[in-house]
Amino acid sequence: YSAVPSPLVNVLTTGSAAAGFASADKMAKLGQFLPLTLANALQSWSAEVAGPARRSRLRVALAMHGGFGLLGMVVLGFAGPPVSALLFGEPAAAPLAVCFALGAAFALFSLRTSMTRHVLFPAGEQHAVMRATVTATVIGIPLMIAGGFLVGPVGVAAGLAVTEAVSTV
Repeated sequence: YSAVPSPLVNVLTTGSAAAGFASADKMAKLGQFLPLTLANALQSWSAEVAGPARRSRLRVALAMHGGFGLLGMVVLGFAGPPVSALLFGEPAAAPLAVCFALGAAFALFSLRTSMTRHVLFPAGEQHAVMRATVTATVIGIPLMIAGGFLVGPVGVAAGLAVTEAVSTV
């Protein structure tokens, strides 16, 4: 489902709207390496103990990812438009609403990364992760399409955020 938004916006909107969305999407996707790196750093730390110490470390890992995701949402939301204008040019500047919607998707991605890597995979719950991903895809892609038709790029970005929320839940 994460590969759908940019091509969808390209099909449904004008070139300048698609360029602004692509700028925001590119920054959000580049930013996703940060929660993945944090998850890698905490993976063995959270798994090397058992019992109450493990539960405590899992809470810390989830809290770190949640906080990191919220920080990423705020940074992408507020800094996305001027940074994208600087990096990609004013005609391709990312709109504020798209940046915040993709920032919300980023925040949920960060939390979901910790849940899958630190909690579910070590517990042998790979099937739960697969079911969540398939469910999110089945719900999210139609939402992105409908949002794109109804609201344009912001609707697609909001649809992606809802998709990440479904997958996270």
